[in-house]
Amino acid sequence: MKKPKLLAMDLDGTLFNEASAVSEKNKEAITAAQQAGVVITISTGRPYIGLPLSYMEEARIRYAITTNGAAVYQYDGNGQRTCLFSQCMSLEKITEILPFLLERRVHFDVFIDGDGYSDKKCRQYIDELPMPLSLRNYIRESRNVVDDIASYVAKAPDPVQKITMNFPKDEQEGARREVWERFSNDPYFRIVSGGFSNLELTRHDVSKAMALEKLAEHLGFTLADTMAIGDSGNDLDMIRAAGIGVAMGNSEEETKAAADLVTLSNREDGVAATIWGFLKS
Repeated sequence: MKKPKLLAMDLDGTLFNEASAVSEKNKEAITAAQQAGVVITISTGRPYIGLPLSYMEEARIRYAITTNGAAVYQYDGNGQRTCLFSQCMSLEKITEILPFLLERRVHFDVFIDGDGYSDKKCRQYIDELPMPLSLRNYIRESRNVVDDIASYVAKAPDPVQKITMNFPKDEQEGARREVWERFSNDPYFRIVSGGFSNLELTRHDVSKAMALEKLAEHLGFTLADTMAIGDSGNDLDMIRAAGIGVAMGNSEEETKAAADLVTLSNREDGVAATIWGFLKS
């Protein structure tokens, strides 16, 4: 297996285990890859605030593709960041769709310049979301709760990067279907699932693949020099575009079919297995 110059890794279901932590085996492999000259970047649907910044500081990981590619950051250390690229949604479009979401049983988060915001109405649904407790706690603890999300967005100094929508278990054929039909038919938006039956909304021209290409160019590489590892629908385009696309063993079948190879699951440290695979070849 060819050693990449740039390795992009998803977080949830990929680098993270079920406790939303980076295992020691993954840490050791990433350090070995860096020592071999490989640049590491996170590539996640999460906003900047959802990155494992303490681990990135420890591991000297300096780049992160966030919000499904809507923003790429350079982590400068000590909590400091530089936005290298962003592709946000217009206020007009966001103002148009927020009433539609607020009328439904859906917990949704609006991401603005790396931070997450939730309407207080949404908080009642967190414990009904079909996801591990670690992820429910992440949502509960990392979002800024506002009284009126529409008013907040209208006055915010920066545009919206992404909206993530999570649905109670009994709304999979109700609110989730309605949201999918509403946005999959709107050419302005791109809608994908990032896992646990959620839906994630960005501008139509945003993707992890596009952001990976931008970051590669920034570093003087091409897509042929990259490897991407992921597990879900929001990783598909990145896996297809990378020089080597890798699907986790716990991936959805569509993701596995798109990959050049399938590694072990996130429970089995599939990221580490992939890295040792190219380092030893």
